[in-house]
This record gives sequence, structure tokens and C-alpha cells, in this order.
Amino acid sequence: MAVDTFLLLSGLLVTHLFMKQMKKTGGQFTWRDYGLHVLHRYFRLTPVFAFLIMIFTCLIAYMGGSGPWWAIRDNFTISSGQECQKYWWANLLYINNFVGIEVRSNNYLYQKGKKCFVHGWYLGVDMQLYVTLTGLLLLLYR
Repeated sequence: MAVDTFLLLSGLLVTHLFMKQMKKTGGQFTWRDYGLHVLHRYFRLTPVFAFLIMIFTCLIAYMGGSGPWWAIRDNFTISSGQECQKYWWANLLYINNFVGIEVRSNNYLYQKGKKCFVHGWYLGVDMQLYVTLTGLLLLLYR
């Protein structure tokens, strides 16, 4: 329920700021404006996210863990860090919730267990909703 609340608040804020800008410009919104909105959000979020992925990918094996189970191959943290070496790009494009999906029996979608920076799925969903919500708001405004 907490994630739903954050997504709702994000949507309300985007809607408020979008409608405020549309009112200020008299309803004029071009593809250039749309691209600038998306790029502004991308360049605001991505540097910090990329830095965290870099730390997770490169340094996680040397940080924090101790005990006999830390450095084994089946440790989730170590294997997830190794997956980040392959799939870091999906996180930086904010499509990380789509990478690794495969269809199995009975038409259900299952995700493979190997993901990079699993807890970053929220940023992918938030960015995807931001991109689609702006287009939807443009249609609703007219």
C-alpha cells in the first residue's frame, strides 16, 4: 500500500505542475516541450541512480559482508551484483521491470530470479508512468 501512495502522490504532483504550465502557456505544448520534460526528469534522477548502481556492481563484494555465507555463489547480494554487470543498461533506461520477463505455462508472466538492483524497480515504474501520464494529460487537456 505504501508504493501505491507514492505513485499517487507522484501522479498528482505531475498533473498539478503540468496543468500549471499549460495554463501559463495558454494550452500550447509541443513535442519539444514534451521531450524537455522527460529529459529534465531523466537528468535529474539518473546521475545518482547510476552512481548507486556503480557502487553496487563494483564494490558490493568488498563491502559489509562477513561470515561463511557472504562470498558464496548462491548469496543473493553477490549474484545480483554480478547480474548488474550484464543488465546495468536496463536500469539506466528505466526499463528494468521489463528485462528478464518470460512467458511460461497458462499464460502467466514470471520473472527470472536474476535482476540488477532489484529495489530500483520503483524508479522504472515511476519513469514509465511519468512518460505516459504527460501524454495522457495532453490528450485530456484538449
